[in-house]
Amino acid sequence: MSISVALIVILVGFVACTFEACSTEWGGFTDAERIAHLERVAADSGPLINAIRRFESAEGRAPGSLEALVPAYISGLPSEWARLDDRLYFVHPDGSWHLAVYLEAFSGDIDCDVFVYFPSGCTAGRPVAGWCWCASL
Repeated sequence: MSISVALIVILVGFVACTFEACSTEWGGFTDAERIAHLERVAADSGPLINAIRRFESAEGRAPGSLEALVPAYISGLPSEWARLDDRLYFVHPDGSWHLAVYLEAFSGDIDCDVFVYFPSGCTAGRPVAGWCWCASL
C-alpha cells in the first residue's frame, strides 16, 4: 500500500470515528459507560452551577474564580472541582463563562476529550445532560 493510500485510509477512519461510527468501544469503555460517567459529572456539578448563577444574579457578573463563591453561595467547592487539575472554570472578556472537564484518560479519543457546560446550552458537540461532549472550545 502506498503512503498516500495509507494516509487516506487513516483519515477516513478518523473522520468516521469523529462522526460516531466508532461507537462500540473507545478507550476501553462502551458508549453507555461513557454516557453514564458524563451524566454523573453533570449531576455532581449541579450545585456549583447553581452557585455561579446565584452569584451572577446578585452581583451582575460571573465570579472571577470558583473560590469567590465560598461561603456565600456554596458552603465549599465540591472535591472534584477544588483540585482543578482536569476541571476548569473560564470567564471570558465579555463576561460569559463555562465549565470544562477534560476526559482524555477516560475517553481515549483526542477529539472527544472535553465535556463542557455552557450556560446558554449545547450548540456544538453531543448534548449529554445539559452539557456538551466533544465540544469545540
